[in-house]
Amino acid sequence: MLRFRRVEIIAMLMRRAGTAALVFLRLLNTVAIIGLIVSLVTFAIYRPCHGRSELHFTKVLVAELVGVAKEAIDEDPTCPTVDRLVARQLLRKHPRDAWGTPLVLRCPSEHDQDPVDVVSWGPDKKPDTADDINSWEL
Repeated sequence: MLRFRRVEIIAMLMRRAGTAALVFLRLLNTVAIIGLIVSLVTFAIYRPCHGRSELHFTKVLVAELVGVAKEAIDEDPTCPTVDRLVARQLLRKHPRDAWGTPLVLRCPSEHDQDPVDVVSWGPDKKPDTADDINSWEL
């Protein structure tokens, strides 16, 4: 009789352990599903903002390059180039837009708004297209 009782106790403990493992797996599965839902929602929210941040970064960079070029013209009235601005340490390196294309500095300006024109070729990386970012349009 005692031996039969031990077998019942062991069987009961194994059932409980199996139940605990099943509860743990269900909990783990629930956490994984919640994580997947959170990541999908985050991606859906972040993705539309991504292109706008690149445009904003490039517009700020274009405006800063116009400001640096104005400073250089105030010190030396000759038209600055990006190479001269880097050589005079007004710039640390050749500025590139958010898409990796070097900014174009045109001096003298073809538009009377600033002494120089700065152009980013935009996401398509081609000159004179509709997506170009121009300093005189900012």
